[in-house]
This record gives sequence, C-alpha cells and structure tokens, in this order.
Amino acid sequence: MKVVTYSFSFILLFLLSSCSLLLSDAERQVVGKWKQVTLVSKNYMEFGADHSVTNYIQVNIPMGGKALMVARGSWSLEKEELRIEYKGVPEIATEGSAKTIEKAIELMAPELNMEALEDQEVSFSCTGQKNDKLQLDGVGWKPASGSEIQEMEQFRKDHSKKTEL
Repeated sequence: MKVVTYSFSFILLFLLSSCSLLLSDAERQVVGKWKQVTLVSKNYMEFGADHSVTNYIQVNIPMGGKALMVARGSWSLEKEELRIEYKGVPEIATEGSAKTIEKAIELMAPELNMEALEDQEVSFSCTGQKNDKLQLDGVGWKPASGSEIQEMEQFRKDHSKKTEL
C-alpha cells in the first residue's frame, strides 16, 4: 500500500512540475508574483504555471482601516492578449468600521465592487517583461515577494467577512 501511495505522489509531483515545461516563452514571463503599489492601494497578481491566478487589491482607508478584495480564476495568453477569467464572487476582508470602509470604497475604490468581478473576464495587452517588470497595458508591474503575498493572505484570514458591503 505504501508503494502505491509513494508512486501516486511521485506521479502527481511530476505532473505538477511538468506544467511549467508546457508553457511558451511568453507564458513563462507572465508566471510569478507581480505588484503595483500606489499611495492608496496595493495590487498583487499571482500567476501560476497551472494557469491559475489570484488577484489581491488592498486599499488603505485614510479615515482608518483597510479593505482587501481577493479574486481567483484562470489566465491565458493569446499573442499579446492576457485574459483573466475570474470565478465566483471575490472575497472581501475589512479592518475598521464597516460604515467608514463602505463609504471609502464608494469614493476611492469602485474597483472593489464585488459584483463587478463576479464571473468576469478581463484582458490586458501584455508585451512580456522589460527591465524585470511585467508590462500590462503599458504599465510595469514589479516582482512581488512571497512574503508580500503571505501578508495579504494573513490579512484575508484575520479579517474575512461573511457579510457583503
């Protein structure tokens, strides 16, 4: 029985690692963790070799608190068009007064509208990497570290809300 379990584990590990071998050169440039940080928000995208994608958008609320949206889905690259297909309703995590956060989202971050991303497909012009930045719609996304993504996941776990804003 142990031999079967080990064999199955080895086959599964091999299949998972071979996903990256099947990617084109252009797709390999997309795979990874990318970020774009502004004065009021942080946007992280994690593109997996298995064509999964997780998008984290965190908004700092000047009146106090933070709001985080996590959307998951899949991605594909056709020529220079990067398509992201989100699945389900994005998860929202908030810190601070719900009313303060709701008002701030309405004013500052309409992109956190959960229904707007439910089962939606978006696309970007993707010209690969230039100076170690992923070029999406002419904007350079910097590489993100694993610890930055872990920080977003920890915030999501600590502040996830079951109620909708």
